[in-house]
Amino acid sequence: MSEIFKLEYFYLFGAFQGVVLMVLLLSKARSKANYILAGLIALLSFYLFEQVIYISGDISNYPHFLYVTLPITFLIGPAVYHFIRLSTNPDQGWKWIYLVHLTPFIYELAILIPFYSLPSETKLAVYESSIQFQGTILFDQFFLGYLIYVFSTVYFLVLGFRLFQNANPQNKKGKGKKRLLMQIISATTVYLALNLILFITAFFIPNFIREVQLISPLLMSLLIHSLGFICYLNPDLVVSKEYKPKYENSPLTNQDVENLAHSLNSVLRKKNLYLKCELKPQELSDELGISTTNLSRVMSEGLNTNFYTLVNEQRVNRAKDLLVSNDYSGAKLLHIALDSGFTNKSSFVRNFKRFTGMTPSDFRKKGGTKVSETS
Repeated sequence: MSEIFKLEYFYLFGAFQGVVLMVLLLSKARSKANYILAGLIALLSFYLFEQVIYISGDISNYPHFLYVTLPITFLIGPAVYHFIRLSTNPDQGWKWIYLVHLTPFIYELAILIPFYSLPSETKLAVYESSIQFQGTILFDQFFLGYLIYVFSTVYFLVLGFRLFQNANPQNKKGKGKKRLLMQIISATTVYLALNLILFITAFFIPNFIREVQLISPLLMSLLIHSLGFICYLNPDLVVSKEYKPKYENSPLTNQDVENLAHSLNSVLRKKNLYLKCELKPQELSDELGISTTNLSRVMSEGLNTNFYTLVNEQRVNRAKDLLVSNDYSGAKLLHIALDSGFTNKSSFVRNFKRFTGMTPSDFRKKGGTKVSETS
């Protein structure tokens, strides 16, 4: 009993820490990514608080709390993915297609809605029977829901990790932000792996269910503590001290942005500006007759990219043509890299793999198609 009592305090402290961290982020954060992180931590804290009611035995006094926060766990994967998405590209907006990411959460909610409408006595009876769970319909639903939770969370973590890998920070703060994202991905992955091991153990050892009820919130509490510690170590990366809409004073209309985006692509291709190793944003803005701020908006909103990604993509397309060209059949990769606008071989190989999914050597061996023949 004393062990459970101590665990309760640990869980409550985790929930309290989550609330404090959420308030800190909501009071000082000025980015969509940080708001998502704050929302995720708030949901995890609420989930942990409910688990305290379970393990303390007070759930019989509050039966309407039963399984209320269970669907929340289905939001962990989507929340981490969108936090990474908005952290790596803050200028990205919301798309209606993202609502599909809530499908697992909606599925679990739909299963539990009939249970939520039951009277308190019936809820308690169902809960007591679920403790014995093997061989029951409730267990079958729980098992299916848990599999969906695990696979959907893994799916979103993989998507987020790909975005993380493709991020190419150009300054010290950007590299620090990428390190922060890696820490958050790692903490969530470890939590998910341990949770999966716990569930598999409970599946094969039915008498282990009591231990599961104790350890599961412990893992959630450790996740919250980890997120709090990560944010504590990176306060300048998590919390922005001030915020101003990036293009608040831009004179460009949406139509201007669209037209300039088309002109920008045309200028890059016709004048081969991307072949200049030391190409600067100012040179592109001069070509279009706009400021660098407006150029940034054109690339962000008109082409959904940034300067370095846009230029390197053009260079990779050039390199793809050279790799299958007869004139460069015997050329070394460094030669092709320099003739494509890259300053060195390592930068060339890294960006080539980023945009094509293979190395330049593999592309050459497979006899890739010229970009000029496909565009």
